[in-house]
Amino acid sequence: MKKNILKLDKGLYELYFLGDVHFPRGKYNLFTQVIKHIAEKPYRKMIGLGDWIEGIIQNDKRYNPEEISFMIEKYGTDVNMINT
Repeated sequence: MKKNILKLDKGLYELYFLGDVHFPRGKYNLFTQVIKHIAEKPYRKMIGLGDWIEGIIQNDKRYNPEEISFMIEKYGTDVNMINT
């Protein structure tokens, strides 16, 4: 997470640049804490930079079909597995 301060005619804004979340494997707890922090004040804004989900498709050389059962066991769902 990176935070910048931006001064506009209407006042100051805190900008938070968020990316590489890789839901659900990444630092999801930290991500939700940051989202709650941003939501506390109206002058805090977020810019999403991408990689919000773990999105390795079957055609990717990193794709591992055995990982699907691991993801279901660990997270209770295969929601993060993208199949084409």
